Amino acid sequence: MKFFDIPATEENVLTAFEENILGRNPDIMAFVSLLNSFDSSASIALDASWGAGKTFFVKQTKLVLDCFNPNIKVIDTSVSDRVKKSSKNPIKNRT
Repeated sequence: MKFFDIPATEENVLTAFEENILGRNPDIMAFVSLLNSFDSSASIALDASWGAGKTFFVKQTKLVLDCFNPNIKVIDTSVSDRVKKSSKNPIKNRT
């Protein structure tokens, strides 16, 4: 496993998702799809060694969830546009 020393700032999280620097976009999109499939509450554990990128993964997942959720107003719509453009698999809203 590669280790990167990238601080989990908002801009780094966005840029890493947009450019798929870490190669995790398919994993993030699959995780978001899994989260969207739950009809009730659930507990999820992310287990990895210190520095493996758990916080970065969670922040990128939150970014994607926020950008595709019509009930959340993203302050900067260009951020939402950048995330949606970078997403290979658009997330379908649940009805």
